[in-house]
Amino acid sequence: MDLTKRYEKFEKDFFKEWVRRHPLLGTSLGLHAEFDDKMPDGSIEKELDDHKFLHRAAAELEKFDPKKLPPNLAVSRDVALHALKNWLFDREELRYWESVPEAPQLLGQAIFQILSRNYAPLGQRMRAIMKRLDKMPKYIDQSRTKLRSPVKLFVEVELETITRLPGFFNLLKDIGREHLPPTPQRDLNKLIDATQNALERYSDWLIVDVLPDCREEFAIGEEKYRKLLHVRGVEGTPGHWVNVAEAEAAKIREKQKEIGRTIKRKVPIEDIRDMLKQQHPENFDGALRYVRDSVGKSRQFTNRSKFVQLSEGEQLYVIETPSYLRHLLPFGGYWTPARFEAKLDGYYFVTPGDCDSDKLKEHNYGALAAMTIAQGYPGRHVQTGWAIKHPSPLRALFEDPASIGGWGAYCEERAKEMGYDDTPPARFMQLQSMLLQAVRVLIDVKLAAGKMTLNQSIEGLIDHLAMDRICAEAETRRYITAPGVPLVHHQGREAIKELKKWAKDRLGPRFTETFFHTAFLQSGPIPIALAKRELELRIEEELKKPIEEHPKKDDKRHPPAHPPKHVAPAKPAPKPQPPKKATPAKPKSRPQPKPKAKPRPKAKSKPRPKARPKPRPKPKAKPKRKSLPAKKKRR
Repeated sequence: MDLTKRYEKFEKDFFKEWVRRHPLLGTSLGLHAEFDDKMPDGSIEKELDDHKFLHRAAAELEKFDPKKLPPNLAVSRDVALHALKNWLFDREELRYWESVPEAPQLLGQAIFQILSRNYAPLGQRMRAIMKRLDKMPKYIDQSRTKLRSPVKLFVEVELETITRLPGFFNLLKDIGREHLPPTPQRDLNKLIDATQNALERYSDWLIVDVLPDCREEFAIGEEKYRKLLHVRGVEGTPGHWVNVAEAEAAKIREKQKEIGRTIKRKVPIEDIRDMLKQQHPENFDGALRYVRDSVGKSRQFTNRSKFVQLSEGEQLYVIETPSYLRHLLPFGGYWTPARFEAKLDGYYFVTPGDCDSDKLKEHNYGALAAMTIAQGYPGRHVQTGWAIKHPSPLRALFEDPASIGGWGAYCEERAKEMGYDDTPPARFMQLQSMLLQAVRVLIDVKLAAGKMTLNQSIEGLIDHLAMDRICAEAETRRYITAPGVPLVHHQGREAIKELKKWAKDRLGPRFTETFFHTAFLQSGPIPIALAKRELELRIEEELKKPIEEHPKKDDKRHPPAHPPKHVAPAKPAPKPQPPKKATPAKPKSRPQPKPKAKPRPKAKSKPRPKARPKPRPKPKAKPKRKSLPAKKKRR
């Protein structure tokens, strides 16, 4: 078999097997008929078998010589190998599967991804949810076997997730009453009650048997953090990126001072920040309306500015963040379209406040506008719209955090530079978003190394950014459970800027931001070093195309090239008439225009008297004006 066909077969076989092992992934990809009625195997035996499967796949993948593959498949091969190495590092080095109770969030995901997507009538989707509910108690019991080294903080977070799931289940009961006949409705209620009972037993087990023996330490340590950055493809030490983030934070504060003077002179930037944070909608419904309006405006900006070409068929919906995720996503988030669905619908989450939290100040107008750029247009939603159209099936399974977070942060900054919502308050709050990105790097490195506690991180976010306490707690939890992500997001933004400079030098006068942005996104969210290789292929194709801009500059050279093409069909007409070719009419015709040109000036001289300079002296003589004094005498 040809090497290209063998590699394509490997990708298809791996894709099918990996999705079969993880049915929730199949649902998120849009393979509803095959996987909506299934739940994964939650046992430790299945987890360890996944490790073996990934090792076998990586060994087989390394046998493919990238030099013998076509350039595009060579990039796909390296993307796949990068993904497998990252998955193995997460499972064998970080090992969060044995320190974090997985069941609570996975149950919420299993229900929400069917309920939220409008790929079929609601009654049909509710029946698929019922089949999953029937299998959930078994999965909950299986997942206990994996929790071999629990961390206290992680267990407490998932206990909070459990407390948020009953509201989710009550919503299902309400929908069942409206859209299901009486018998299926009773069956649904029984399945929900059985699942809630299993969750209660699971919660009691965590509180009584697991929490007392949990370890307090959550940091992965400096050495493992360096390995993590290396596996993610980040160059430079953690200390280097801390210095970069500190320098950027200092520059941002200076810029905020300059903009602050245009907003209100002789006022500290802290007071200006607090004043702008108070400029928010009256309630959360108002915040949702404002975000929906912002989505429309940012989409128009993306089209009018030609920031990037939009993929066909995409649609973005703004909804509330699901209840089981609100304690981990304090501001909002994004749910990607399904690769195999007819509709490319993305979902942009906005998180409401809880209890008496002053959450709306975090949903001020400037912050919501910046988040919409990053998560919607031209940010995350546009990125996934192109990613799911890439032919490689393996790229549908992996998203590089540097590309995802880096693109959103880059779009925030670049859109403001291009004049989108360019007012002093909006620019100030956009800088506040960039300041948060820099502070996240500092906190991420210190938390991972064990040099900062949970409370220190929370107080730091409150003191330096005036963040709401509940939001600061949620942010810190997210950093702890996903070490390296804030730093990788920051590094990704800088890498995209460098890639843009390289592409501009490579293309010269042919460079346009529309081409660069679209070409970058067409590769999907892959490591930026590999995206550069694929971008090089697209640049080579672009350079082979005929120049469109230069004909204007070289008009003097191009006309003689085009007339022969147009004159060529006219040549056969004079060919049957050779005497006409030899006739001196042509040379005579050349001097003829000269005498014609001579009478033309004579003709021009004739109209000159026609123009009659005489009427010109008449107004100069202006006898009427002489009569003016006579009028004055009359007066």
